[in-house]
Amino acid sequence: MLFFEIPDELNPQLPSIEEISRTDSNMGISTDWVKIIIHSYQGMEKFNLPRLIWARKDWTLKELHWNVFKYFRDLFVRWLKDYKE
Repeated sequence: MLFFEIPDELNPQLPSIEEISRTDSNMGISTDWVKIIIHSYQGMEKFNLPRLIWARKDWTLKELHWNVFKYFRDLFVRWLKDYKE
């Protein structure tokens, strides 16, 4: 089963029904964070692996790329093994 867990440091809280803003696309999480939606495809096969990653707005481009790589590292290793076989 695939699932995503919001990091604890984001401290997500569901607001009361009266406080919900219909324009809050960050789901109540601090504006220091932004969500990035990524779809991973492998070759011409019908393989689609959508993922949601939370990134800090103050990260450098290098930090962002490093964190994305760490997130997908296991997937990259599996793809490399499949390619070598």
